Amino acid sequence: MNLIKKTFAVSFGFCFLTIICGTSALAADDSQTFAFKFQEGKPLIYLLDVKTSTTTTLNAGSQTVKPTTSMSTDEIRYRFKLTPAKNSHADVMTVFYKPYHFEIDGDLMNSSGHYVTSLRDLQARGTQNGILLFDSAKGVATASAKKFRNEMVTLFLSGYMDFDRAGNLKETRGDLPFVDHWSDSLKDQVGFFGLIFPEHAVAVDGSWQKIISVKNAGAVKLDDELSYTNIVTRDPDTLVAGKTVATFKVVAPLDAHDLTGYFEQPGQNTSMQISQFTRTGSGTLHFDQSRGVLIDSKIRATSSCVMNSLFQGRSTTVSTDAQSDMQITLLDESATDAKP
Repeated sequence: MNLIKKTFAVSFGFCFLTIICGTSALAADDSQTFAFKFQEGKPLIYLLDVKTSTTTTLNAGSQTVKPTTSMSTDEIRYRFKLTPAKNSHADVMTVFYKPYHFEIDGDLMNSSGHYVTSLRDLQARGTQNGILLFDSAKGVATASAKKFRNEMVTLFLSGYMDFDRAGNLKETRGDLPFVDHWSDSLKDQVGFFGLIFPEHAVAVDGSWQKIISVKNAGAVKLDDELSYTNIVTRDPDTLVAGKTVATFKVVAPLDAHDLTGYFEQPGQNTSMQISQFTRTGSGTLHFDQSRGVLIDSKIRATSSCVMNSLFQGRSTTVSTDAQSDMQITLLDESATDAKP
């Protein structure tokens, strides 16, 4: 019997006694306050898995030029370790973030051919139409392999992160590329874990909202800032690995039209008219309220964007549809550093 049924049964019983005996009683309050906790000597190891698929169609606006379409799928999978620092205190908790065991795969089909790339930690490999382009493990075109690897070097960086109890990432410290990477990655997201708690207690079926600003539509910088509302609802507690944990559902819709922006290129900016920009995120997160840690989360985000521009004197329309599935899983404390 779930929590809603239990609450109904208790409330009905109390009402029945009130009618019969003339007494009154109140149903139990299931409201709770939630907060993140990072405890010294108890590092947390998470597995992050992000799968993204994108379809882009370019129409040059000419009957003599056929529209071109590119399709890509990517998967980024790695572990990261959060080690609480000794100088953490009640208001700000400092952890050392260290990512490792990278598995990155890419598959792109466009007018130039079919490209397949992979990265296993520092070993990179790439093919075009089945022909080997580079393979660092075999010593083939190592300069090209290094260039490909360097495009993702910010993912490999470690540094310090300061969190508050609500889950806000307050500050990052380390090499400048590390700081810039996380500042850019989280500027239109809901915190590091995708969950920021309110100060007040939250009951089952209770919800709260957070407004997030958006300054980009993909690679296009918007002239005017947008915003969307992230809505989190607490569901009944559920069992995960035999333990009762809090469950939250999240939804974040965005629907905008008739926007303007620009695409930055070396030496010039291309103005863009964005007739449609929609994005929706939804998913489920589990949180261990006794330990103050995220157990897991599954978030799906879909987006669609239609942009128009004048390129080399020709009207051009670009349509992009994308879907991203992100999963974060807290690994067992006995997990070793061996690859999963």
